Amino acid sequence: VILNDDPDNAGAVILGRHLWEHISYVIVENFEVRNWFSNGIATPVNWETDDNHHVILRNNWIKDVEAVGIKLAAWVWNADNGVDGWRGGHDLTVSGNVIDGANYFGIHTYSYDSLYENNVVKNIGLIENLGKAGLGCGYSGSNCTENGDGIRVKLDKVAYSAYGNTLRGNRLERIGYCGFDIFGPDNVLEQNVIREACYTKGDCGAVRTFGRDSLAATDVHDLTIQHNIILDTIGNTDGDSEAFKPLFGMGLYIDNYSKNVDVIGNTTINSTVDGILFQRSTGN
Repeated sequence: VILNDDPDNAGAVILGRHLWEHISYVIVENFEVRNWFSNGIATPVNWETDDNHHVILRNNWIKDVEAVGIKLAAWVWNADNGVDGWRGGHDLTVSGNVIDGANYFGIHTYSYDSLYENNVVKNIGLIENLGKAGLGCGYSGSNCTENGDGIRVKLDKVAYSAYGNTLRGNRLERIGYCGFDIFGPDNVLEQNVIREACYTKGDCGAVRTFGRDSLAATDVHDLTIQHNIILDTIGNTDGDSEAFKPLFGMGLYIDNYSKNVDVIGNTTINSTVDGILFQRSTGN
């Protein structure tokens, strides 16, 4: 029994046991998760000693969940390598899944050395679908600059999160904030289609990368973004003051100390501000 006031195990399918075991060499496929009160497929809040590895999430259908379609984010405590922190697993394959309707994120992951391929993620963070928790970023001034992403690759410790992932052949449609939001190094985004990103919020992109501190110190570097098709990046500004009324969406938003970003052979059509913007960043 999973109770709706139990935040530690709030997934219809849970990958591991809270405060205890991670899992490995497991396939989760052909499930339908519909109208769930929290996350569709998720890790528990904590694992002990290590993170998941060699897990395949394949051909699942996740429809109209309140929080995150697929959430791969657990705190590893008492780590066997001595480095506690947020992790999402490694050597994962997430392929052929459909996530249609989630209010916080489509996929939220800290994974590394993993493959995300041929997934469909749509109708994420749409105003008409939101419940009392909204986009999931709190009621009283909590930071809400990332909620509503289609696929977010989040960084904690750079050696154990957000690097070496390939995101290929995914289709993202009607995404509240950024289509892809990338916060780590050595990731490849290729042959994806992103349509109507920034559907709910502005100052965002169909693909955004975001580093920190400085170009010399940033953890966001050596990215490849190639052969993607980006259509109709909106950058919604409903509810803003008159000074911010113009739509504010970028196709490729290479931002805030992203270093050595290769942008190759992409097609960007009908973004409301820039097709490609490099801001305090470097690349080709």
